[in-house]
Amino acid sequence: AARPRANSGPLSQEQIQKRLSGGVEVQELRIGGCVYKYAFLSQRGFYPDSPDKPNQDAFTVHTRYGPKHDTAFFAVFDGHGKEGHHCATYTRDRLPPLLESKLGTSATYEDALVQAHRQVNEQLHMEQSVDDSLSGTTAISVLASGNTLYVSNVGDSR
Repeated sequence: AARPRANSGPLSQEQIQKRLSGGVEVQELRIGGCVYKYAFLSQRGFYPDSPDKPNQDAFTVHTRYGPKHDTAFFAVFDGHGKEGHHCATYTRDRLPPLLESKLGTSATYEDALVQAHRQVNEQLHMEQSVDDSLSGTTAISVLASGNTLYVSNVGDSR
């Protein structure tokens, strides 16, 4: 059996802990007849040439979501480029409310997801405070409704 290795990397345990954001406690959510369990944690990468580089990841969890408060929305955004952290947080902040408004008006959940992601992308391109010419974000999200999961994947996230 393999023994746990002592930290031999460039960061101390204290430095690693300072890079973490999120909640590692497992949460439980009931929607219809299904029980969903989730947790979230993000760790800023280590860049020797840029030790203060911001975390370019963002995530969001919305329970009791949608027009009838009978769905949940989970998403992770992975920013890239110099302004990647701004692109990820911009998308994190705008996608959930826009999607929620579309859920009540679109023919299907699939249509609502496609429309909301495209519209936020267009808004990001027009946003003056975020230079996305050489930056952006990927997105992977799950809309849970009863026993059905609708998964969307934008960019190269998997």
